[in-house]
Parts: sequence; structure tokens; C-alpha cells
Amino acid sequence: VKLKESDGILKVIRDFNNDVHPPALLTVNPLKELDEIDDEIILNDISVIEKRLQKLKNAKYNLSVDEKSEVTTLQKFNEVLSSGKMIYTNEMNKEEEKIARNYGLISSKKEIVVVNIDDPSRSISNALKEKLEKMGRTYAVISAVNEKELNQLDTESRNEFAKDMHIEEFGIQKVIKHLYTMMNLITFFTVGEDEVKGWTIKAGTNALKSAGKIHSDIERGFIKAQIVSYQDFKKHENLKECAKHGVLRLEGKDYTIKDGDIVEFKFNV
Repeated sequence: VKLKESDGILKVIRDFNNDVHPPALLTVNPLKELDEIDDEIILNDISVIEKRLQKLKNAKYNLSVDEKSEVTTLQKFNEVLSSGKMIYTNEMNKEEEKIARNYGLISSKKEIVVVNIDDPSRSISNALKEKLEKMGRTYAVISAVNEKELNQLDTESRNEFAKDMHIEEFGIQKVIKHLYTMMNLITFFTVGEDEVKGWTIKAGTNALKSAGKIHSDIERGFIKAQIVSYQDFKKHENLKECAKHGVLRLEGKDYTIKDGDIVEFKFNV
């Protein structure tokens, strides 16, 4: 159920040997593992689609225009799945996206393939890399067991050991970056006296709707948004200097929030 409600999915495949925890397929074969995950999702979605199509076919009334359109869309989805492809690989219009969402079709959700390795100093095989790229799959390579151990250390020790282990970027950072790109997300910041908080929104969201992300009262009583870009703030180091150099500005409700914007919403309720 949770997969059906999600906005995207991670498919984790294994690319290492371990005698204590032998692979599910008895031998390490990440591509076969990915194929099995794909097949399970495809078969599940085909089952959902065929049940709905059968119900519409057996209807004892004339189908409405919307239901006829739904039949056409579901048949299209079925053809894509029957060819061994995920629905999301085919461009969908808003109505098709709505139908896919209504029926919880997992293959319509964008994905990231996470390749789990045991040694962060090595790369995945060229064969696996070429296959993933040929399939057009977005992927990230992580070493979960090593990163789990590192996360138990203090920050200084963790960074030192990560450097020795040739971990330039932690797996969670890689996955989050891919997720943000995949879901078309950005972050804006609000700054208080004792905290800085990041807020995740869809790229293209205006100031009014962004205010609502924090609280509906702020959206309802929106007046203006005081904004400075992250780069300007980094350059001038504080809001007072930003104002002095003219980079701290007031924007209206239709202003499109940019990634990294530091925002203070002016409102009255």
C-alpha cells in the first residue's frame, strides 16, 4: 500500500558477496535481481489493469466518455508493461497521470536504482554500469554496511575514516540529490534566532504557496516575502550586510522561489 501512495521508489540491488548473509538468488547477480524486482512490479500492475478493464467490459450500461477514455489509457499502459517496460518511461499527459495515480500503478512512479557494494573504494563492473546506462536507469552506488558503521562515529572521526575509505559523498547524499532531480524539488530556508530550517517544495512554486508550506495562516495573511539568495548571503555573511549591498529585497506573492533562497514571510492574520 505504501508503495502505491509514494511519489517515487528506490530499487536496491546487491553487488557483493558475504558468507554470513548469502544473496537471495544464491549467486550475486545485480541485473537479475533488478529484473526480478521489475517483473514483480510489472505483473502486479498488469493484474490491476486487467481487473479494471474486465469490470468495464462487463458493465451492463453504456460507458461514459470518461470511462471510454480510461479504457484507452489502460490498454496503452498494458501494452507498455507487456513489452517489459515501466509505464513512467512513456510520456504521460495529466489525465493519464491521474489514472495511473488513482489505481496505484507502481510502474508509473519514477525510480532510482541503488547499487549496494561492500567496498567503497571499488566501482561497479563495467557490464553493470553499461547495462544501467543503456536502460536509461538513474542509479547511485553506495556501501551501506560501511556507512552504517561510520554513522556511529562523531563527525570528525567519520569524515576522517570516510576519506581513508575513498568515500567522497555519502550514499544518503547521493540518493537525496537524485530524488530532488527526479521529483523536480528545491529547498528554501527560513532563519530564526536559534535555528535554520529548510523547506522542500516543487520547483516553480510561488511565494504565496511556499508560505503555505510553513503554515496556512502565513499563506492566508501573506503580505510580502523578504528574500536573499544563498550565494548573496554567503558572500555578505549576514542579513544586515545583504541589506546594505541591496541584495535583500521584497517580493510579492507571484515571485517564484529559487533553490537556496533565504526567506522571511511578512504576514498579518
